[in-house]
Amino acid sequence: MKQFLKYFFLFLLLNSYLFSSEDLKKIKLQLSWLNQFQFAGYYMAKQKGYYKEVGLDVEIIPYKMNMDIPSMVNNKEVDFAIGRENLILEILNKHQNLALLYATFQTSPLVFLTKKSSNINTIADFSGKRIMSTIEDSSEVSLKAMITSENVDFKSLKIIKHTHNINDFINNKTDIISAYTSKAPLYLDKKNIKYGVFNPKDYGFDIYSDFLYTNNELIQSDIQTVEKFKKASIRGWNYAYSNIEESADLIFEKYNNQHLTKEELIFEGKELKKLSFYKEIEFGNIDKNKIQRMYDLYKLMGLIKNNLDINNIIYKNSKSLFLTPKEKEYLANKKVLNICSPPNKLPYGNVENGNYTGITAELISLINKRLDVEMKIISNEKWIDSIFKIKSKECDIIPMIIKTKDRNKFMHFTSAYAEQSLVLATKDEEIFIDKLEKVTNKRIAVLKNTAFADILIEEYPKINLFYVNSPSEGLQKVNNSEVFAYADTLVSIAYSIRKGSFYNLKIAGKLKKEISFSMATRIDEKILNSIIEKTLNNISKKKKDDIFNNWISIHFSKEVDYGIIFNIISIFILLFISLFIFIYKQNKLKKEIEKLNKTLEERVKKEVENNRIKDITLFKQSKLASMGEMIRNIAHQWRQPLNRVNLSLSIIQTVYEEDDNKELITNKIFYAQKNIKYMSDTIDDFMNFFKADKKKNTFSIYTAIYESLKLLESRTVGIDINIIVPKAVEVYNYRNEYLQVLLIILNNALDNFKNTNLENKSIKIEYLERNSYFELFINDNGGGIAKENLENIFEPYFTTKFKKEGTGLGLYMAKTLVEDSMNGLLSVESEDNNTTFIIRLEK
Repeated sequence: MKQFLKYFFLFLLLNSYLFSSEDLKKIKLQLSWLNQFQFAGYYMAKQKGYYKEVGLDVEIIPYKMNMDIPSMVNNKEVDFAIGRENLILEILNKHQNLALLYATFQTSPLVFLTKKSSNINTIADFSGKRIMSTIEDSSEVSLKAMITSENVDFKSLKIIKHTHNINDFINNKTDIISAYTSKAPLYLDKKNIKYGVFNPKDYGFDIYSDFLYTNNELIQSDIQTVEKFKKASIRGWNYAYSNIEESADLIFEKYNNQHLTKEELIFEGKELKKLSFYKEIEFGNIDKNKIQRMYDLYKLMGLIKNNLDINNIIYKNSKSLFLTPKEKEYLANKKVLNICSPPNKLPYGNVENGNYTGITAELISLINKRLDVEMKIISNEKWIDSIFKIKSKECDIIPMIIKTKDRNKFMHFTSAYAEQSLVLATKDEEIFIDKLEKVTNKRIAVLKNTAFADILIEEYPKINLFYVNSPSEGLQKVNNSEVFAYADTLVSIAYSIRKGSFYNLKIAGKLKKEISFSMATRIDEKILNSIIEKTLNNISKKKKDDIFNNWISIHFSKEVDYGIIFNIISIFILLFISLFIFIYKQNKLKKEIEKLNKTLEERVKKEVENNRIKDITLFKQSKLASMGEMIRNIAHQWRQPLNRVNLSLSIIQTVYEEDDNKELITNKIFYAQKNIKYMSDTIDDFMNFFKADKKKNTFSIYTAIYESLKLLESRTVGIDINIIVPKAVEVYNYRNEYLQVLLIILNNALDNFKNTNLENKSIKIEYLERNSYFELFINDNGGGIAKENLENIFEPYFTTKFKKEGTGLGLYMAKTLVEDSMNGLLSVESEDNNTTFIIRLEK
């Protein structure tokens, strides 16, 4: 019996938990490929609870080979899916019930790769070559369009079935391979294989990829779910791209059926981020003109069977309201909707002489226009009256209410359509209250029989509440010092302060709790709740915000006050006299300015010349500082060789008169000569550095880095230096000036290391190529730069070192060389203990 009772109570406990929790709508999302960073936004939206926050329980379904995903969405087997660039063809030719919600990538990551050793330098060189690709069908149409645009005959190409194995490319089983920029380049770089990239976007074919899409029936029947899923997914993508390493960790641990490394996932994330925000376009954007270009391209290539309006395939949350047949039938049968107005207190709502005004009145008016159904306003004296009337079915809708667990039992709630901060109003002389705990011993006024009071008691159990019947009463109590503060929403207090002219009061604190306002319907009117939810979603957020903001800043009218009119006229006359005096002075000033302008040109020339002389002085000082640094480096470089030469000569002198030492003497002379040559080469290296270099030439970035590190060889002992720069990369610019900039930045990093006790000192130099420019990142872990110093770091004479250690001219010189002489950009970033200098030069 005891055992039975035990399980019985356990059963009751479990059921009470299940029924008390909110129901989440189950949603299925189908991926278009194997798990990787390509879908990070959806993983993070689920992981961070973004879907759950909007009432969705999302199942992410893994990809399986040979799935017909568009048919699955069309047949409502899944709710949402991701589609590649050829999805538009699927919609136009087969599944016209599908709609595009957004594009993850503004341009496709799909490219052709060739080996540098193959001598394939142009698309024309593709002729007669082996191509591992699927361009014989529509899945890689951007690649096909790129080839066609260069007048290459497809019959001359040897198409090989794609194995999706990059090793086939490495092992020469194909000359050309279609691959993703987010994966293959990392693998090839690791293998030290030089390759070329043929990207469709460089030939004018920047085609969208990875669409999120659904079917039109879901849009029409449940538009709020579509909107919620879309917004939560975009939020997930923004988080994933802002936290690439964290996202990579999640995929590595939870979604890694390809057994990718973290390095590969992070690389993929960084590359895909470039494609999602290509040309700095907002995430997810779909441009109708770009879709039209894609349509025209497919049409030109003979891939489209039907002529359709492309506007029909792009989803937009239009002003039209999609109601189901049952919802339309409900409205047709419903003669009138009874609306329970809030108490007759603005700004929320007020019924006077048959006129309904306030925030809720404007919202109900917008709903009425969309539903075209008669609405009857029922006024109430107290907030709690609306609760009683919806229970007794006298009211169908409460237009503004706070959702609580208790209220869930007898009414349905829409999603929150507005959020308001709970604030405190106090007398003007009170200090700002950042934590309510500091004043819980003082009396706080709050509206009687409202959820505000329940929230405050729940959050602050020790609070000393004083109940009032209206905001004006609460503010009056504060004004009379009967209570310390009045707590209510921002919109209510702001309105009431202005309306009651409580100008000696102020908003002195904001509570951490936000108040969410929803609409509620009777518990037996589930269909009505769905209709109101859709209608609210159909009203833009800006429109809802404007309604609230207008009531915060509302103007109040009074009867005509002739005393005020007289004062206004007097002020106007005074303003007129002031304006006359101002115009007179302006004319006088104008004549003086004209006189000054006559000599302005000469003064400007003189000032420019003075500034030029200052700049020359700065450059000379910086050059001298650099020369001093170089001399110190020479001293470091020479000290050890000189010691070795001196030691060799001492040994020679000692053993000269002894027998059988010829071989030892010869050996010591050899090493002495070798050290002298090393010292001579050092002098040549430093002389080359200071040689005038005002002609641009082509030079290797890797070689410049190597030479700068060689000049600093004596200072880099014990420091891990990692150069991730392709040796083949060349730039056309001033070589010695580029070298000087590298030396300044590297010297700056080495100086920072002197002031730290780091065991693992490191400098990392990386190269990144963009469309029209390239960037060199020089990172050190020498302690970073304080935030307050970042803005001033490139200013002349600004230094964070001791005066004897630096002049503050080095980084100023480096920035001037890069931006004024080399037509580039030098910037710096600092996070934690790491500093990164970024040198950007045009290609």
